[in-house]
This record gives sequence, C-alpha cells and structure tokens, in this order.
Amino acid sequence: MNSLVLHLGSNLENPLKQILLAHWLIEEEIGKIQDYSLYYKTKAWGNEDQNDFINSAVRINTKLDPQEVLKKIQKIELEMGRMRLTKWGPRIIDLDIIFFNSLILNSSNLNIPHKLIQDRKFVLIPLMDIVPEFVHPILNKTTKELLASCKDTLEVIKL
Repeated sequence: MNSLVLHLGSNLENPLKQILLAHWLIEEEIGKIQDYSLYYKTKAWGNEDQNDFINSAVRINTKLDPQEVLKKIQKIELEMGRMRLTKWGPRIIDLDIIFFNSLILNSSNLNIPHKLIQDRKFVLIPLMDIVPEFVHPILNKTTKELLASCKDTLEVIKL
C-alpha cells in the first residue's frame, strides 16, 4: 500500500462544497482517506486578481502507482468541471500530488514531490495538520522545518 498526500484547492462555485465533493471522489477513485487537514482560506497566489481560495490536504492509502493517481486526479478535476484557461487562474478544483511515499520522480508530466511546496504557506499549513514530521525527500527537511523557513507572506486563515 502506498501513502499519498494530495493538496486540494478551489475558488469557484462554493469552494468548500467543491473540496468536500473532491474528498468523496478521491475515496471512490484513488483510495481511503486516512487523514485530512482543516480548511484554510487564502488570497490567490501567483495570479492575484481572483476570488480567495479554500485549501486543504489529505493523506490516502492507495494501491495505485503515481501515473495512475495522476490520471485519476485529472479525471476527477474534469468531472468536476475544471477548465485550464490561464496559469494559476480560477478553478473549481485543483488536485496536486505533493508526496508519494518518499518517492522522487521527475518526468515530463509529473514531479514528485511537488516542486513549489517549500514556497507556499497555503500548502505547508494544511500539511502541518497531517504530516508535520514527514521529511521532504529532496530538501531533507520536515514539513515543520519547511514552514519555518518559508518566505511566503500570504495570510492563511483557518476556517
């Protein structure tokens, strides 16, 4: 069984409802959610002229491999109405693979661990709820250490 950590974000059409729907679809398509974070509200990162986001993270046990997980999360995003119009633009749901066991994978369509974890408080704070002592396999720092050294000044508000 593989341990998978996903980050979820939404800023369209009742974002909390979208994240809860995504939880259900993740369990249907990928595997049982073992742990989930609280829900957090943040301003948009990267492309700031849009609605605030709701973010969370989940830890899942799955029998799938990373490429199968990627196909499943893309299927979920599509089923939920995700349209990729602009980079870092508004979205009904965004599902990102953050960690997959302690795997390091760099392929043309997938990077694990996610390359921007250490730069995003809106990812690190939900991760603190579920994997605070997990050691990033490339940076060799725990989630807690990554958050302590993160330079992102974006406010992350617990709902």
